[in-house]
Amino acid sequence: MPYSPDQIKDKSAAGLGELMIDVRNTFKEPLTEEKLFTWHRMLLRENKRIEVGQWRTHVEPMQVISGAIGKEKVHYEARSSSKVPVEMEQFIHWFNETGPGGKGEIKKPRYVRQSLICTLKRSILLKMETGELAGPLLKKLYHRQ
Repeated sequence: MPYSPDQIKDKSAAGLGELMIDVRNTFKEPLTEEKLFTWHRMLLRENKRIEVGQWRTHVEPMQVISGAIGKEKVHYEARSSSKVPVEMEQFIHWFNETGPGGKGEIKKPRYVRQSLICTLKRSILLKMETGELAGPLLKKLYHRQ
C-alpha cells in the first residue's frame, strides 16, 4: 500500500525515494543541468540554510576542513564559484558523450570506468553547496548508464 507524502516523517528519505523513482523513469534521457538541479531539490527541499537547486554562487571558497575552531586544517579548496557554470556544462557534455549511445561511448567496463571518472570530476568540482551529497548524486548518475 503506497504512502502519501504526509505520512512520511523523514522528508530527506521521501526526497531520496522520489529521486530513485525519477532516475528509474528517466535513465535513458540525457543528463541536463536542470535534471541535476531537480535532483538536488528533491534531496534538500526541506533545508532552509542553503540555496537548493542551483550552482553555488558565494564569493568565499568552499573548503573541506577538519579540526577545532581556531585550529582548522584545510584539506581541499574547490574552484571559484564563478567557474562553476562553464565547468558543469563541460561535465554534462562529457557525461552524455561517454554514456551509452554517445559519440565517445566508453565501452566495457564502461560502468566502472565512467563512474570512477565521474567521481573524480564531481569531487574536484564540488559544484553545489552540499558537497556531502556527492555520493548519492554520483550513484544516481552511475545507475543511469
